[in-house]
Amino acid sequence: MKQTTLGKPITLVGQGLHTGTPSKIRLTPAPAGAGITVQRMVADLHEPERLTPLKVKNTSSAIHVEVDGRLVKSVEHVLAALYGMGVDNVNLQVWGEEIPAMDGSAWPFVKAMAKAKIVPLKTSVEPMRLTQTMGVELDHRYVMAFPARRLETCVVVDYEHPAIGRQLFHGNISPEVFAGQLAKAKTFGWASRIKEQRAQGLIKGGTASNALIFGEGGLENPRMRTYPDEPVRHKTLDLLAALALLGGRFMAHVVAIRPGHALDVMFVKKVYEMMQGGKA
Repeated sequence: MKQTTLGKPITLVGQGLHTGTPSKIRLTPAPAGAGITVQRMVADLHEPERLTPLKVKNTSSAIHVEVDGRLVKSVEHVLAALYGMGVDNVNLQVWGEEIPAMDGSAWPFVKAMAKAKIVPLKTSVEPMRLTQTMGVELDHRYVMAFPARRLETCVVVDYEHPAIGRQLFHGNISPEVFAGQLAKAKTFGWASRIKEQRAQGLIKGGTASNALIFGEGGLENPRMRTYPDEPVRHKTLDLLAALALLGGRFMAHVVAIRPGHALDVMFVKKVYEMMQGGKA
């Protein structure tokens, strides 16, 4: 199995989900071993910085990373697309402080990558494997990983909202599974919290066109839904985004019970520390 990159650069433009400001991202091919790197395109441009779990600075509403002392917000959907489609090496050039929200899913990035083509490099992949069971817990929510020969996920969500309730997604992760079963799963939120969140400076760019909105009567924008169990699929997508921070193809059976950004990143930080210390 060979490492991969993009066949040519791709560019997407839009606005940030939380900032509501215009933003642009350009994904450019990178050599074997480069991993996923990021540049904020500003006047005092620095060299690309490789993403690791240690670059994460905030997980309260999305995954925000810091490069060159500057935040790059909401990286999770583009990272999920890269990881799910098996792109190992790419440089992300970002104009603005947040990745464009697009339609609230990873699909626009997947479509753009398909047009650019994902191409193999000469260097082989060295998978990241566990030799022992490990996991993390936060407020009675869990992510655990068990040794396995491939990446398999089992994700469970459990919400009081009757339109969601308890949902489960279980599958072996491959580009085909990601593109067909996960990539179109959109972010979601609650109509009752919109005013509160905007007062906190969040979801300024959130609309009924880039998020599923659940209200007292159920899903308020049903035409935006792709899958009947979209929330658990989106949580699986978010988990894959966190795994992308590891900088390699992680082979394990990952079980996540009521996951979220903070728990996902806590998990990959522990995996990363174990790998770096030779204790995985």
